Amino acid sequence: MRLVLLRHGRTAWNAENRYQGHTDIPLDDVGRAQAEDVARRLAGHPFDLAASSPLLRARATAEAVMRDRSGQLIIDDGLKETGGGSWEGLTFTEIQTQWSQQWASWRHSHLDRGPLGGETPRQSGTRVVEAVTRLVQEAEALRGLPESVLVTAHGNCLRAATTLLTGMDAAGMGRLERLRNGAAIILWGSVERPGEWRITEYNV
Repeated sequence: MRLVLLRHGRTAWNAENRYQGHTDIPLDDVGRAQAEDVARRLAGHPFDLAASSPLLRARATAEAVMRDRSGQLIIDDGLKETGGGSWEGLTFTEIQTQWSQQWASWRHSHLDRGPLGGETPRQSGTRVVEAVTRLVQEAEALRGLPESVLVTAHGNCLRAATTLLTGMDAAGMGRLERLRNGAAIILWGSVERPGEWRITEYNV
């Protein structure tokens, strides 16, 4: 099965380097253009299953990709971004100033180092993996095993999910470069064999 993990387009908070987390920020003009661009890039790629985070920035990106397709877009809470706790709405500079040690630890992108009062990447990545597994199994029961799946969500939780799907150690997330807005990770594997997925393309 091919799994396309797509990050949403840009928001004003992305441009301002603010931690978004679960805060529901819409796409800005650049983000909307990025969503249209990724829709064009993926136009020749069929998807048997498409799901999105409920947060506006991800949902609008997914809706652009799926607009001219016949398949249903499933909205799933399990695909939300890593909860940011006390950091949501603050700029990265403000976070670094107030919580220098926690900030330095978080920037190393370790699965078990999360924002103050929020989730760890392991927690959000596990949510994403569990949501994908459940959605694939539900689709298989109804229509047969999907061959190509699109998941539109958020940079941190998608990198964490990729770390878990590919069986990396907890520090492995730090070896994955940060996803650009409107870029995707493409993997091949099976939900029946977690930890054995293979990355075929990254930040595309």
